[in-house]
Amino acid sequence: MVDGPRQWGMATFAHPPPRRGYLNPDTLAPHMRIDVKPSVESRYTLDTIGNRTSIAILRCFLVSQRRTFRCVDISRTLGIPREKVQRRVSELVRMGVVMELEDECKGAFRINPSDPVSLALFKAFNHERYLAIDPHIRKELEGMVKRMDRDRLVSAIIYGSQARGIAERRSDVDALIVHTGRWIRHPSTLGIDEFALFLSIHIDLHLYNKSNFQAIPNLAVLDAILTGISVHGHDHLFARRMDPISIEKAVFLHRIEWCQSAFESSRIATGEGRRFFEEKVEVALVEMESLLSHGYTLSHREIAPKRRYRQRIAALERTIEKVEWPIAID
Repeated sequence: MVDGPRQWGMATFAHPPPRRGYLNPDTLAPHMRIDVKPSVESRYTLDTIGNRTSIAILRCFLVSQRRTFRCVDISRTLGIPREKVQRRVSELVRMGVVMELEDECKGAFRINPSDPVSLALFKAFNHERYLAIDPHIRKELEGMVKRMDRDRLVSAIIYGSQARGIAERRSDVDALIVHTGRWIRHPSTLGIDEFALFLSIHIDLHLYNKSNFQAIPNLAVLDAILTGISVHGHDHLFARRMDPISIEKAVFLHRIEWCQSAFESSRIATGEGRRFFEEKVEVALVEMESLLSHGYTLSHREIAPKRRYRQRIAALERTIEKVEWPIAID
């Protein structure tokens, strides 16, 4: 047998051409040679994450307000048979992306924040939700963030109706800015003075320093953590969402005072003004009721007007006095 190049079709090769879809490591330079055949474990990992059911389950963990799920909850939420959910969740647990809770929460699962895949998936789902926002709003928000002092900016988060996907044409944009340093009350101190002159949309901007944001001073911050979409500082929002979250009694008491004030305003107002105040009171009351009973808030579309504002405020005040504070959000 003669050594040397061989004729393959119209070209001459020192080695036979690789089969379609197969990379021959012998033809690579020494510094480029890698193990092109994935191990059984890595193939299993990629197959598990790439499965449509697994993606739906991971989206449930990383996008939903709830951070802890049982298989039956996921099955009801996604409309997938319970046995199939259990099988996929078990695979994700073996991978390390999802972890099973112990002690009193045995049988419940949550995302594993220390696994690097979790952060990558959070960023992917965050970007998916961000692209669903109106392009004009995205352009204005990105322009606003660019004008900020990046050395002091920790994260920029969209929350409220825009993040929940229920915004209407007239809906404003709720944005929360987390920064370093002392308490800041005006956007100009972040390097965006007169930024409002450049925006053609109304942005309801809330500023919090990092330590104040960690303490969750009000339910708007809680909403931003649980349902927000990060425009900047994805790692910071992910870390805060994965951290233990608890609400102090003072936050609910402040919200109750606001409800009482808005209710009195609704009694004085007439027509559109009255409906406006009643809607705000209804949203605030359901927000507190669902947090105390379920550990998460409902979207505006899930809220059916119940009225009886005075009785519900009184009932909430009694419940607040009975609850052990602070309450943990799962």
